[in-house]
Amino acid sequence: MYPLVVADIGGTNARFALVRGLNAKGSFDLEQQLTFATAEYPTMQSCLAAYIDQLQDAEPKHVCLAIAGPVMGDNIAMTNLSWAWSTSAVKSELGLTRLAVINDFTAQACSLPLLGREDLVEVKAGVEVAGATKAVLGPGTGLGAAGLLPVGDKWYPISGEGGHRNLAADNDEEYAIVKHLNAEWSHVSLETLLCGSGLLRLHKTLAHVRGVAQSCESPSDITHAAAAGNDALALDTVNMFCGMLGSASADLALTMGARGGLYLGGGILPRFGQILHDSPFVARFKAKGIMSHFVSEIPVNLIVHPHPALLGAVGWMLSNA
Repeated sequence: MYPLVVADIGGTNARFALVRGLNAKGSFDLEQQLTFATAEYPTMQSCLAAYIDQLQDAEPKHVCLAIAGPVMGDNIAMTNLSWAWSTSAVKSELGLTRLAVINDFTAQACSLPLLGREDLVEVKAGVEVAGATKAVLGPGTGLGAAGLLPVGDKWYPISGEGGHRNLAADNDEEYAIVKHLNAEWSHVSLETLLCGSGLLRLHKTLAHVRGVAQSCESPSDITHAAAAGNDALALDTVNMFCGMLGSASADLALTMGARGGLYLGGGILPRFGQILHDSPFVARFKAKGIMSHFVSEIPVNLIVHPHPALLGAVGWMLSNA
């Protein structure tokens, strides 16, 4: 299987790395990492070939691509990118022995057994049940979700599009926000608000519901203003975002029976810093009525590894060797 090329491909960038096998510490090094702007390449195979051409001392024949979008067969069409391809045709065209394509949050799930303690930050204490299902949820460009199921001595991902579940309001102000959004969106999903663009959408809608002026013009403006503590609307936006995410995370944990832990991924939350820990996330996670005792025992950790999808692509190949 080695050397193995792994990739994390989104709508804007494609990040590649080379894996040569286990290192002396029993983990994997992601070598020769390169990031390509997807807009500069007309096809996936041209981008992949460009990376392989950059490798000086390796001729990889095994490749695993983690992509932002559903994977439902040989023909792949990405959600926020014009790339479309036949996996079998690309495998033949590039002379590969194996080309695997998986969802990016399938890869996030597969990374969980490979993460070290240093790759995680505790958000909520709990008791991890050995050999129990794990779940991962994360806001980034969109909202991804997946599970990880133990089968014998291996882990297998549970793939899906859980970020497109309906968003459930928890209080009067959230109901007013969903009602306002329903006039514009035919389906108010979790991803409508719980992603990068969704944070700005939440900020604008909260300002409208309260009848005040919008104070920020970008997601980064919101998080910076909230962290500075000088913008009440920005702080309320981030707190509401975290509260909604807490409810959605607990819903996923209940659905998956994730007594092995709930993990938070994606590129947004690590930027929140202490705000996430001070937010209503944990309170909303535990507020599940007669099932509150179930979720109260589940540990929640934030993934801070810089490239979990790349690591997870390695994990997927190991489980499917």
